[in-house]
Amino acid sequence: MQPSPKPVMIMAYLIQNRFQRPSNGYPDQIEEISAPVAIHMLFLWVGALLGSACVGLSKVIKFSQAVILSEGFREFVVDIIFEVGVALIGAAVTAYILGILLNQQQDNAAVWRSEIRRRIGVPES
Repeated sequence: MQPSPKPVMIMAYLIQNRFQRPSNGYPDQIEEISAPVAIHMLFLWVGALLGSACVGLSKVIKFSQAVILSEGFREFVVDIIFEVGVALIGAAVTAYILGILLNQQQDNAAVWRSEIRRRIGVPES
């Protein structure tokens, strides 16, 4: 999906006019600047899978019979790897939920703008 060129054109318009309001109010296209933010699901999945791999690696190290490190240092390494994995999983889930909420909020804002325009008699853009 290609991003819309409208926000770039609108920003160029605003910069060219030094962010001054045009004589006819404001351009209807200004709302395009607040276009929905698409969270890239690929990055969320990579973060979640990397976190799961860290948690799995920590368990492999913990229950392996090979004595490579001292007992205390091994526990320290296992705890750090486990906590990094849990943090990555938590960050991916949180970003996903916040993305859903942001999209809902922007959809509601578009409906409210349309309703306000209808009530004050401004034509839809």
